[in-house]
Formats: sequence, C-alpha cells, structure tokens
Amino acid sequence: MYDITIMGNSAVDALVNTTEDVLLKHNLNKSDFQTREFDEFIALNDDCMVEKFEAGGSTANTAYALGKLGNKVAFISRFGADPSGKHFKNEMMSAGVNTSNGDDSVRTMEIFVLITPDGERTFVSPGTTAPLCENTLDIEKIKNSKWLLIEGYLLLDQYKAVAKALQIARENGVKTALTLASSAILEVCFDEISTEIDNGLDLILANKKELDVLAKSAKENGAKILKQVHDTPSVITNSGDGATYTDKNQEFTIDTTKIDNPVDTTGAGDAFAAGFLHYYIKNEDDIIQGIQLGHQLAGEVIMRTGARIQDNMNLEII
Repeated sequence: MYDITIMGNSAVDALVNTTEDVLLKHNLNKSDFQTREFDEFIALNDDCMVEKFEAGGSTANTAYALGKLGNKVAFISRFGADPSGKHFKNEMMSAGVNTSNGDDSVRTMEIFVLITPDGERTFVSPGTTAPLCENTLDIEKIKNSKWLLIEGYLLLDQYKAVAKALQIARENGVKTALTLASSAILEVCFDEISTEIDNGLDLILANKKELDVLAKSAKENGAKILKQVHDTPSVITNSGDGATYTDKNQEFTIDTTKIDNPVDTTGAGDAFAAGFLHYYIKNEDDIIQGIQLGHQLAGEVIMRTGARIQDNMNLEII
C-alpha cells in the first residue's frame, strides 16, 4: 500500500540565471509557464547558458521530497528512454519513489527555468512531449494508495487520463487531491476543474494568485464552484505571508518567516506541498504541523538553486 500516488509531468529542468532583458526579447511572461514552438525554443537556447540540469516537474518535485521524507510514494507519468528520461528516473529512484520505465516511443519533456536576479523563475518549454493517456495509467498503483494527487498542469492536454484516474480513486475509496496551475491554464481549463470539484475532491493545493484566477472565473460562470472551493479542504500559500487552511468549518493562517533575498524560488510551492502532505496524508488533524514543515521546506529550497530538497538541509521532522 502506498501512502500516496502522484500523477504529473516528468521533465528535466535546465536552470539558467538570466536578466529581465532576455525575457523581454523573447516576449516571455515573467513567473509564468509558457510553451514555444521548437525553433523559438532553440533561439532562446542561444541566449542562455545552462548552469545545471535537474529532474523536475511540479508534482514530481513533491513526490521526490515525500520520498526523501520516508513516505511510500508512487509516481505516474510518461518520459522517454533518452538520456533526460534516464536522468529523471534515476533521481526519483534515489528518493525511493516507485515510477515507470522510460518509453522508447516518446521524448522526455525539457524545460528552461529562467531565474532572474530577484529569484523569480519563468518556465519555457516546447510542450509536453509524452502525455499520459487512459491506457497508460497504472491502475493498480492508484487502487493501492491512500491518496491520489493530481498535478493541475495535466488538465490542459491530459484530462481524459486525469478524469479516469480520479474515477478509479473514488470507486476504490482513495482520497483525492489537486494542485492548481498557472493563470493561463486555469482560465483555459476552468470547465475541467469545476467538473472535478463538483465530483468531489478531498484537498486543493494552490497559491493565492492561482486561487484568485479561479475565483474570477467562478464569478463569471456562477458562484457555485466558488462555494465548493471554499467547502473543500484547501491549503493556499501566499509567499512570505504564510499559508491559509480552509474548509467548511474553519479558516486560519500560519505565518512564515519572510526571506528577503531568495536565491531561486523554483519549487517552493512543490516543497511546501510535500511538507504539508507528509503529515496530512497520515492524519488529517495534523494541519498546523504540516503547514509548519511546508514552510520549513520551502524556505530551505529557495535559498539554493534548484527545485528539490537536498540531503544536507537542516530539517526538523518527526
């Protein structure tokens, strides 16, 4: 039995320290995720010096951290048998995360992570090259888990797989959680998100900006989903201003220590999610302890380049 099975994109991040001028030159929206045609991606590559390659993907980072924290984790995704795919699998295995083998028929997703001097990160990719399909799901992993966590980015082009996975989970008594995604994806995928919230989710993980975009869309399409979001247990992060837990019975905020000069904010939300889930998936009453560990992990991650927790981090974990 797994503590949690996680579905998400598997990617290899190319970490680049760059300037605001490069973002302007290539018409990139700062702090957002965006896709570009392959020739545009190559042109961006010509203006960048890659400093480090690191296996990534939003919920893949969360899975990695949960594995490092000693949880039994499975990760469902598709990636190639190419060098990037082998790098991804080896990193996940090093954290004790059970994942699939590389697929010879696909290419591993690659993402530029452009880090500006203020520590903000902007993601650019030629697109998801190995989408999950209904027939590529590992159904047994889902059935044999206490929780299923879905990455919000999958809603864009992999919704059929997401819907089937959530259906399997609900039919087998597996609790379900969803992360939200960038503004552009939330706007395009509002119908899919509202459908799954209406079908029933046990937890939503998001940041305040994402929740605000969802709330705006809800107001434009009727208030029902907004009430459902409020009634669904949710953890909303707000950068240095802490995180808020809310459900139909309560709402409270746990502050965090604001860090004035972060090195790289890549993966802060992913690390926070892992810290929170480390406690919450075992005992849903451990909300405060989970948020506090989430803050701790996020604070450690943003003081280093890269999105993942490291073995030398000074963590206080029970």
